[in-house]
Amino acid sequence: MTGLWHGANYTFILWGLYHGVFQIIERACFGKTLERHKLAAHFYAAVVFIFGWVLFRADNLIQAGVMVKRMIFPWQYTESTLLLGQLFGAKTVLVIICGILGCGFVQEMFQGCKKSFNWKNSYLELGFCTLMFVFSIVMLASNTYNPFIYFRF
Repeated sequence: MTGLWHGANYTFILWGLYHGVFQIIERACFGKTLERHKLAAHFYAAVVFIFGWVLFRADNLIQAGVMVKRMIFPWQYTESTLLLGQLFGAKTVLVIICGILGCGFVQEMFQGCKKSFNWKNSYLELGFCTLMFVFSIVMLASNTYNPFIYFRF
């Protein structure tokens, strides 16, 4: 139903089925394993989420297949002469750093420091989230053209 709500396209229907299948698998058997292995759970969630977005973003199933193939086999698509530094600007590096610092697994790595400082529900967390929100709004507003995603549907 979630896929149909987003649009009457095969990619959205498959996107909804994709997430539904993973929810069924997690609730039936795999969820308990993920609870015991936190790092594997983070990796699993990221992979499922990233590949799910391909279905959501692609205009058709052929384009989705090409995107997935490029994600899995990037060395087959090396005809570009761009260097990594040209692809990642200062804004991209800043967003990546902020995203990593805001992730739960980074905070879990410092559980031993929890006695002296608690990040969760602290003023520092509030400041970080506020800063990220303002940064996101500024980045959206600074682009000359940024269509609202649901205008496609």
